[in-house]
Amino acid sequence: MLSPYSFFGIGQIHKTGTGISSGMGGTGIAMPSDLSLNPMNPASYSRIDSLHFLFDFGFTVKQSLYNSSQTFGKHFDGMIRNVAIGFKPFKQIGISVGLRPYSTVNYSMKETEKAEGEIATVEKKFQGDGAINQFYYSSSIRLFRNFSAGINLSYFFGSINKSEISSSELFTESYCVQQNYYIRSFYVDYGLQYAFNTGKYMFSIGITTGNTKRLNTSSAAWFAVGTDTIKLSSESLTIGLPSHYGFGFLFGKINSFRIAADYEVSRFNGMTSNNPLLTITEGKRISVGTEFGLGEFFPGQSERKIRYRFGGFYQNSYMEIDGIPISWKGMTFGAGIPVKNNLSYINVSLEGGTFGTRKKNLIRESYLLLHLDLSLHDLWFQKRKFN
Repeated sequence: MLSPYSFFGIGQIHKTGTGISSGMGGTGIAMPSDLSLNPMNPASYSRIDSLHFLFDFGFTVKQSLYNSSQTFGKHFDGMIRNVAIGFKPFKQIGISVGLRPYSTVNYSMKETEKAEGEIATVEKKFQGDGAINQFYYSSSIRLFRNFSAGINLSYFFGSINKSEISSSELFTESYCVQQNYYIRSFYVDYGLQYAFNTGKYMFSIGITTGNTKRLNTSSAAWFAVGTDTIKLSSESLTIGLPSHYGFGFLFGKINSFRIAADYEVSRFNGMTSNNPLLTITEGKRISVGTEFGLGEFFPGQSERKIRYRFGGFYQNSYMEIDGIPISWKGMTFGAGIPVKNNLSYINVSLEGGTFGTRKKNLIRESYLLLHLDLSLHDLWFQKRKFN
């Protein structure tokens, strides 16, 4: 996904979640993996139905408008946001395996300045692309009737490429400095969920946590003038994932409605930036959402099985640029449309919001996201009955 702010740090970090959470403001820490897999809390997988095999696939498209006090632009792109499977090999244990983009780098910017002591100008073009991907194996065990614990084992891998191209009337040829980063590393985080229902109402709370992780990273730098290329360096570097913790709750009436809220904090403990404009800070996110059906109001109608969702969120990112905090806020709307005997769902959601600011000639992004997720259920482990 294109973002000028992916110039900084490890790029734009993408929110974990699938179809249901996308329509509910990104909530999900206390949500079970019943209608759809919930990668936001590994403890949720113990609540997969023991007869079901779940497959989730999600895709996102995005239309963005970028503006500052001096520039304006727009961009349209898309990406696969998750592929995952989940099932219960044993009565008390649920597992899930999946792949998702953790962060992406995608930017292209120009800057024009006067060379020192010269009348001519120098044009600099900054470009970057790449991604850090997350392959994960999650397992959850129901320790007691209402209490589950889960662990998430992740392998992060990918590459990030950044280049700076300079050209001027002063130069006979343009020159380019390019840096390539290669990431390979493991990571572990955890989750807990406590849930109960009275037969009519349900209540659930969840906790997630993970420590700061320094990813194993190698890099290479190149300098090129025309067709001549010189390798400047090759070394091991440290790129960090933040420590994080989150709390969530969910309350609802069975087969009627659910209300959820999450609070999440991320910290890059001990991490600094070589960019003098960037200060790495504590990130915070608050999200709320609801889901409901119309079955109680329109009994016997086909729309009784459709699940309607909406929510909102506000987030301070981990970036502070030139003393200005970079925030992210938005609203979400969605629906879950049942297929295949009401076990599988097509989840569609829209997210509209803003990221960044126009202060100090920074860039504000206004965007509209369309999420399409398929949550497919298949029945396993059924015994055939013979007369």
